[in-house]
Amino acid sequence: MSSISDSNSNSVNRCFHIVSWNVRGLGDSDKCQVVRNVFSNAKPSFICIQESKLAHFNIFKAQTFLPQPFSSSFVSVPAEGTRGGLITAWDPTLFSLTSHQSNNYCLTTSFTCNASACDLSITNVYGLSDHRFSTPFLQSLGDVRNLIHGPWILIGDFNLTRCAADKSNGQFNASLADEFNNPILQLLVSEIPLTDRCFTWSNKQAFPILARLDRAFTNVALDLVFPMTSLSSLPRPTSDHTPLLLSLSSNIPKPNFFKLDNYLLKKNNFLASVIQGWLQPLLAVTRRGNWWHASKRQELRQRFGNSVSGRPLKSSIIANSLSSCSITLRNIRPYPRRSFRSGTKLGTNCTKKSRSELITRDNAARKGG
Repeated sequence: MSSISDSNSNSVNRCFHIVSWNVRGLGDSDKCQVVRNVFSNAKPSFICIQESKLAHFNIFKAQTFLPQPFSSSFVSVPAEGTRGGLITAWDPTLFSLTSHQSNNYCLTTSFTCNASACDLSITNVYGLSDHRFSTPFLQSLGDVRNLIHGPWILIGDFNLTRCAADKSNGQFNASLADEFNNPILQLLVSEIPLTDRCFTWSNKQAFPILARLDRAFTNVALDLVFPMTSLSSLPRPTSDHTPLLLSLSSNIPKPNFFKLDNYLLKKNNFLASVIQGWLQPLLAVTRRGNWWHASKRQELRQRFGNSVSGRPLKSSIIANSLSSCSITLRNIRPYPRRSFRSGTKLGTNCTKKSRSELITRDNAARKGG
C-alpha cells in the first residue's frame, strides 16, 4: 500500500513500498500470471525485476506480468540471450519519471513525487553468478554513485555474500566478500536488515543450500527523508529467489503530552485566551482517559495555531498566571475528578452516560452563574 496523508498542519506522513524480485525468466505465460499476482497483492509503489530473460517486449507482454497501472509505466534493460534483463516499473499516480540510465548490470531511475517535494533515485541491480564479472559489476556501482544527488536506493540481486552467515553450507569466500564490502563502504550506503528470514535464495534440493544474495541499501539522504525504512520478504510461489518488500515511511509517532513554547506567556492575549478556552462548554467527549482535560487542551491547540510545540510548560507558571487574575482552582475544575463509581478516577472507567450527565451539569452551572 502507498499513501500520503496529512496528520496535521505541521507534518506529512508518507509511506511507499518497493518490491524487488529475481523472477528467473518471464517467458512462460502461466508463470507471468503468478508473478503478476504477487505484485498485485503487495500493492507496491515501485517494482524492480531482475533476470527477466527478455531481450525485447512490448506493453502487451508487460500486461501479462505487471498489474495496472505499472504495465504502462516502466523502463528496462534487455537480456543478453538468456542471461540478465532488468525492469523497473512505477505507479504514475504517485511518481513521475525524471530520468533513467543503464549499463550491463544496473538500471537507475530518478523520480519526483506528484503530491509532495520528494525526489529519489532507485538503482535496480543484477550481478552475474559468474564471479569473473564481479569486478566490473562492482565498478559499475561506483560509476552510478557519482551521478546520484539526493535520496538513493540500491536494491536487487547482487549474487555476492558479505559474511559467513550469508551461506548455510559454510563454503564462504572471504576474499570475494571483501571485494564486495569495500566498494559498499565507498558508496556511503548502509544495508537495510532483512527482518523475517536469513536467506533469500535456495537451490531447491532435498538438502538445500541457502544463501543471502538479494539486498537493499540506502544512503544518508534517504534515511533522513524516510527514517522508518524496513525490509521484509514476501511469499515465493515461483523462482529460486524470495521477493523482497522495502517499506519507506516517515510516519514518526508523536507523544500525547501537551507542549507549549514559553515565549507565548509574554503575549498580551495569552492569559485571556487560556481562560476563555478553558471555561468554554465542551463540544465533544473523547474516549481517552482524562477526557475533559484532553478536550480543553485540544481547544487551546486550535486557538494558538501551529506554535504549540517545544518545551513542556511548567504547571507553576500557569498557576501563577491564573492566580494573578483571581482565577481559583474551582473555576478550572468545575466538578470533582471522581465518577459516580466510588473509588474510581474520572477517565476510562466512566460510562458514556455519566460523562454526558457531567457535561450537562457543567454547562447548566455556567449558564446559571
